[in-house]
Amino acid sequence: MTPSSNPVPYAYARAVYDTALATWIRDLSALRDSLRREGAVKFSLDDASVPFEDRRALMERLLPSGASAELRNFAFTLVSEGHVSLLDDIISELQLLAEHGLNVVKAQVTTAVPPSDDERSAIERRLIERYGGNVNITWNTDAAIIGGVVIRVGDEVIDDSIATRLESLRSALKGTA
Repeated sequence: MTPSSNPVPYAYARAVYDTALATWIRDLSALRDSLRREGAVKFSLDDASVPFEDRRALMERLLPSGASAELRNFAFTLVSEGHVSLLDDIISELQLLAEHGLNVVKAQVTTAVPPSDDERSAIERRLIERYGGNVNITWNTDAAIIGGVVIRVGDEVIDDSIATRLESLRSALKGTA
């Protein structure tokens, strides 16, 4: 998304957008965590044989303290429709929508050993330069790559691992033998 010709309204709109999404994701995640702690309660919230007012009172108890009216209404809608068990999926979809709306690029960075802070910063800086400012990096370690780094962004793979270099050298030597 690009700002209009006047960057000030865009900056305010972006701040509201970011805050609203972060708030919803945080609050829905807190509700999900409450449901997980209660275990079997989630099933009774979706059980239409339990009177709605009882299920509503139970949901009221599970809502995070200070929950907004919007969150409360949303939670009660899930209860009335019997969709509380879909909360994990709803949160996942919201996160996907948030990432899509912000043009977030997901990158997986794999190194043989955990990188230093300076190495992480350098890799992050290069990814931001290449893909834009919204890069979500997942860091992994895999001793099998021996050294170097493997970066996956969507279908693109940047493989600068020692294991791949050795395999290329091995293939080249087989071709000359």
